[in-house]
Amino acid sequence: MLNGILNLLFYPNPLQGNVLTIDQPIAESNLYINIIDFKGQKVDSFFLMDGNRHVHLKNSLSAGIYYVTGDNGKAVLFRKKMVKL
Repeated sequence: MLNGILNLLFYPNPLQGNVLTIDQPIAESNLYINIIDFKGQKVDSFFLMDGNRHVHLKNSLSAGIYYVTGDNGKAVLFRKKMVKL
């Protein structure tokens, strides 16, 4: 963690299907993952527990630019851009 922000990796990016893999390099065991559209609206959300690394996005997620955010229930730990093809 650097300045309270996780150095989280997710792939593939750009995303063509609906499965996003998330790698947590530190021991943050439970994370809330949110998918935010360009208007700032939450379009999908997930709760990742110990060992779970795969997020299955809605099939209806349109092509475009989104932000993937994650928090531990206390603070936002990361915000990264994702492109859906």
